[in-house]
This record gives sequence, structure tokens and C-alpha cells, in this order.
Amino acid sequence: MMVQLRELGFQLEYSRMELDYSVDTEGYRCRAKGLIVRLRRVDEGGHRRIILTFKRKCKNANFVDAEESEMILGEPSRQVWDYVNRVLKQEVGLALPDGILGGHDFVSVVEQLFQNGFSYFRILLEKRRSQLRRGDVVATLDELPNGIGRFMELEAHNESQLKGLMKELGLSDNEMLNMDYGDLIMEYNGAKDLAGRTAVFDEEVKRAVYRLVGFAAG
Repeated sequence: MMVQLRELGFQLEYSRMELDYSVDTEGYRCRAKGLIVRLRRVDEGGHRRIILTFKRKCKNANFVDAEESEMILGEPSRQVWDYVNRVLKQEVGLALPDGILGGHDFVSVVEQLFQNGFSYFRILLEKRRSQLRRGDVVATLDELPNGIGRFMELEAHNESQLKGLMKELGLSDNEMLNMDYGDLIMEYNGAKDLAGRTAVFDEEVKRAVYRLVGFAAG
């Protein structure tokens, strides 16, 4: 698929390792409100950073759709930070702690979130990712651990543009998965507990997070 994308004019933007941890509150109130709070540890070219992403899901019967805000811990955007906490406070009654704004250690950031009411998690997932772009259209190629498989995500501004790209790539609707990685790995693992929502290369991080939430790493 990488070769085919390049032949269609896509240029490689990056190849890197990503470790995603999506947090929630007791009772999964974020999920109930269509909110996603995700920490992403990125390893690229010997440099490591943590990205905070906040998503509000939009209703679309055919595609995964969400409004998204993002910033790097250590290089915080006050506009993004204030917006995220305003929505969280309004919807679930909690806010992210200021102490994570300069965070560089993944487990320490998770600990602070845990201590401030974000003590449940929805997914712990690591992947090898390559992202390519052609104008304002993005194609992302992911390899997931544990033999789960390789997947491609396509991002476009509207449904018409997305369908056009699928046609260029020779993809049919029955090859499309209308689910996020959380649902995908739970289906693969055959479980909905914490182990079912975990797929990582870095076993040390998995053990640390499991200890924090009181779940046996297995």
C-alpha cells in the first residue's frame, strides 16, 4: 500500500512509534458524552514527547467522525488547554491537572491523571505508524502488536473526498472498518476487560499502568 500511495502522489511525512493511552472517569462518563482524552507518547528519530489529544465525536452513520484538539505537553497551548478543561468540567465535572503540562515521563503523567479522577482507561495501544499526505488528504499506515495486523486510516475533509480516494486506491465499502482501535483490539482479544483493551510492544509500560489501576498484568 505504501508503494501505491506514493504512485498516487502521496509524500511520506513521518515513520515512528506511538503509544496511546485513553483515559476516562469512574462510570466512563467521557465515553457516555462522546469525549476522548488521549495521551500519545511519540518516539521519532531519538526524540520522545507526549501529545494530548481531545476529541468530541460527531454523528455519522458511515464513517468515524470527530472534532479534534491537540497540543504537546511541554509546549502547551493555553487556548487548547482551557477549551479541553472547560468542556470536561461541563460534561463530566472534572478537569485535567495543571501538573501534567510540562510532563515528559509517560507513567508520571498517567499517575497524575489517576490521582485527579481519571482513574479508568479505555485503551492502551502501541503501534508502528507511517503517515503520508497529498495536499489536504492524509493516509496513515499502522502495524499493531501481537499479530493483530496492519491497517490504513484515511482522513479527508468530507465524505465525497473520502469516497473518491477509496476509488483511487481500489477499495470497496466492504473493506472498510467503521470502528476505532479500542473496539478492534477488544474484538481481536475476545475480551472487554483491561487486558482486552491492551495491545503494546512495551511490556514495561503495560505493567506500570496495570499496577496503577490495580489490574494483574498477566
